Amino acid sequence: MQVKNSGESYGRRQPINQSRNFTKAEILIENRNGGKIVLKDYRNRNFLIRSLYGRFTLKKEAKAYTRLNGLNGFPRCFGFEENYALILEYVNGKPLSSFTRGKVPESVFFKLEKILSSMHSKGVVNCDLHRSNVLLTPDWDVYLIDFASAVFTETADNPGFFFRGLRDLDIYSCERMKSRYLYLEAPVPKGFFGACYNFVIKIKRRLKKRNRLKKRQKRRQERLNSLNCKKS
Repeated sequence: MQVKNSGESYGRRQPINQSRNFTKAEILIENRNGGKIVLKDYRNRNFLIRSLYGRFTLKKEAKAYTRLNGLNGFPRCFGFEENYALILEYVNGKPLSSFTRGKVPESVFFKLEKILSSMHSKGVVNCDLHRSNVLLTPDWDVYLIDFASAVFTETADNPGFFFRGLRDLDIYSCERMKSRYLYLEAPVPKGFFGACYNFVIKIKRRLKKRNRLKKRQKRRQERLNSLNCKKS
């Protein structure tokens, strides 16, 4: 859906956050027609990012929000603006990442679990569920945002192997957040998903260890070179 600009009253745009890197969209709040909306905007990114990555991920997000329309816990999507900006409902909330441990009620995670269940029943997995993508309102209502990495299935009642694995990843991410904020024992990934998850973690740890060794060797070589220069 393309939103036309004619006849609408716009207010000043206010950035919500600074993009982590040049591939990320600008997230802006705008006063429009007496209310607030959120723009996920790639229009100020370079041509390749805007036309390829940006347009692709925004279409994916629009598809996810369309499937989830009417369910509790998801902002409404109002369509596109000039193809490179997605217009979303403004939610008066803060990301879970802004709250300290022990300050979030247990009910929040029960709500998040229900939201994930309803999302999965519509054939959508988030694939990037973390604390910054979970919004909490002053009344402790829960909203899930950011579907740039979403994956879909047309057979939600009997999903395939790949979708089930990604669904387990969403659930595990929720359990990790719950254990963190409620001081519970960390969850252990189980089954085939657990084996895959542990394999990826092992590879990451090995790569980090190798990078640390390389940095250590580089510093050692730099010190030796410096000593040799002083002697000469």
